[in-house]
This record gives sequence, structure tokens and C-alpha cells, in this order.
Amino acid sequence: MKKIENFKTLYEEEISILRRNTKNLSHENCEKYNRKFSEKVFRSITLLDSSPLLDASDLYFKDFVNMIYSNETLAKNMSVLSYIFKCKLGRECITNPILLHIFWWNNASSTLAAFQLIHECPLIFNEIMMNNDELVYAENIEQYIVNEVSSLMLKKLSHSQDIVILQLEIRNVLNLCGKLSDFKTT
Repeated sequence: MKKIENFKTLYEEEISILRRNTKNLSHENCEKYNRKFSEKVFRSITLLDSSPLLDASDLYFKDFVNMIYSNETLAKNMSVLSYIFKCKLGRECITNPILLHIFWWNNASSTLAAFQLIHECPLIFNEIMMNNDELVYAENIEQYIVNEVSSLMLKKLSHSQDIVILQLEIRNVLNLCGKLSDFKTT
């Protein structure tokens, strides 16, 4: 993991140059660049090229999520974090260690915000916990989270919960939603 992390600065410099040189950097072009960068890293780290990493990529994914879970969260449930990665990154990309790191470098804040919001919403949390093996991965997890948390807050408001506590909860939810990459205020 550390060998791949050493490429973060290079990635950030190159993607910054690409953004400056390309007026309209599309999501598709960014993905192409990430794949090329991934190939470049694989070729430059001889250990990766000759290791069974590609054959055991699911183990790498579990270790990667476990590392983030241990370092970045207050230890609620690792399955939720794994679910978020699978939804946001896709099943194909989670098997590529370099793309996994690139995703984390670009989306750490929004991923951790989604993690916290899911723990605020019992419906999503319970779905993940009960159906972990046969769970369908939401294509737009962030929109799903915002919709469910919004519904939950409206229900709490209609049941006239203590207004001060409710205001604090709503402020916290809005702050977390603001960190999601797809969240737009109107």
C-alpha cells in the first residue's frame, strides 16, 4: 500500500496539469487518464507486476477498506464502508489497487460523509447489514442517501421532537450532505 501511496503527489501534479491544459475535462477523459496512470504505476513497481496481487485483488480491497476504517472512522461497521466503495467505484475498479487508491485520493471526504450519513439513517444501514451478500449496489448512492436522510429528518420534524436537538441533527446532516460530490444546494 505504501508503494502505491508514494505516487499520490505525482498523480495530483499530473491531473492538475491535465485540468489546466484541458478546458472541459470530462469524466470519461479523467477515467481514461486514471487507467493510464494505473498501468504506469503497475509497470514501475516491479513487485506489483510479479505479485499475486491481481489474483487476490479482493483481499487487497478488504485490507484497504479495513485500513481506512481503522484510521478514519469511529469504528461503527466496516460493511458500510465496503458497500460505499462498491457503489461509488464499481465492482471492476475495486479489483484494481491503483484505481482504488486514486478513487480514495479524490473522494475521501465524500466517502466518509456518506459513511456517517448512512449511520444516521437506520433504513439504509439495516439494508446493508441484513442483505450484505445479496445486496444490490445503488448506482447513485449519494442521491439515495440524501433522499432517505431528508425523509428521516422530515419525519422527525413532524413528530415534534425537541426542536434544539432536531436543529443540531439537521445542521449535521446538511454539513455532511454538503461534502457529498453530487450534492447541490438550491
